[in-house]
Amino acid sequence: MKMKKMLLACTAGISMGVVGLANAQQATGQIEVTATVMEGCAVSTDGAQGGGGTTWGTLDFGTLQPIWSEAVNADVVGTASGGVISVVCSGGVNSFTLALDGGTSAGAERQITTAEGEALAYNVYQDEARTEAYGIDTAVTFNVTDGQPVEVPLYGQLLANATAAVAGTYTDTLTATLQF
Repeated sequence: MKMKKMLLACTAGISMGVVGLANAQQATGQIEVTATVMEGCAVSTDGAQGGGGTTWGTLDFGTLQPIWSEAVNADVVGTASGGVISVVCSGGVNSFTLALDGGTSAGAERQITTAEGEALAYNVYQDEARTEAYGIDTAVTFNVTDGQPVEVPLYGQLLANATAAVAGTYTDTLTATLQF
């Protein structure tokens, strides 16, 4: 009987020693960390990088008298710097194109219209001097340098109106298509 007790005491001592050794040892391992950045471009209209959503600003010609003898200019508002939107592309994208459709009038020229169908012609330009128009559904190429923001100019001009326009609210919605 004494021998069994001693053997049991010895076994218990060895077990405690193993636990003590395990606490003194160290184990190491690796944890994989990943992220995937999609290749592409993002439109920024609020001065922040990325984002932009689907509304890229408003081209507002304001409130007008029934007749205006000179063209009325407007810049895109609702952007960080009036007249331009900013496009930021990931590395690997060297250029992108922007095309503007003809708006909801879908004719040979861009028009803002009333709910009753009254129309006023306007155009959108690539430069503040309003000499280079964006053609309807014609892509314009912009080069990207090292992932830096690229300013895309958008300037509007409502054509002169020598006859009295019908009073009302005139609207249109342009769809801009960015491809990279």
